[in-house]
Amino acid sequence: MSRRFLVAVALCCSAVSADITAGPVVALPDGPIQGFTQDGVDAFRGIPYAAPPVGDNRMRPPAKVEKWTKTLDATHWAPSCLQRGCAHTNLFPPTGKAWTTINVTQCSEDCLYLNVYAPAGSSNQDDTSDTSGLPVMVYFHAGEFRYGAANDEESNWPFFANGQVILVTANVRLGLQGFAALDALRTRDPSGSTGNYGMQDQRAVLS
Repeated sequence: MSRRFLVAVALCCSAVSADITAGPVVALPDGPIQGFTQDGVDAFRGIPYAAPPVGDNRMRPPAKVEKWTKTLDATHWAPSCLQRGCAHTNLFPPTGKAWTTINVTQCSEDCLYLNVYAPAGSSNQDDTSDTSGLPVMVYFHAGEFRYGAANDEESNWPFFANGQVILVTANVRLGLQGFAALDALRTRDPSGSTGNYGMQDQRAVLS
């Protein structure tokens, strides 16, 4: 996920009115997306930054996302990564979610998605002002690499999203899916590494 990708969200979207409105459509390198505008912020949710880590992609470094041509609805959260509290994932106690604000109403291995927030209006294609210098802030949720999501109450609408900044929040693989370190898995990584898939997801968001 390049800085050019992130800045494109802010530079290409159209200005719309305040409150919750039908959002801007942005043409990204991987395909078009449409978000929504609320309280002076253009928001884009559930943007895939890597291929789903399922099947042969399981326990591997994040693979390149497949491009799409139809406009992606970026107004809804993507699933949280598997963790305690997700339905049908816990056989032994404790089985509840790690803390009350975590959103585990929808969970899946297919969870490598990010959200982008940009100031509404500053990215209007018809605006001749220079907005290319907006800083990009990336926030990875808390949770000891075992819990949390980019759609929980601590990061679903951060206060500083209302400033002159492009804000990115992202899901990364957690627990066994993100950090199972076994010698038998080394052949699944071209570098021979094992047990750091969640960290490689973070690097994919930043790269």
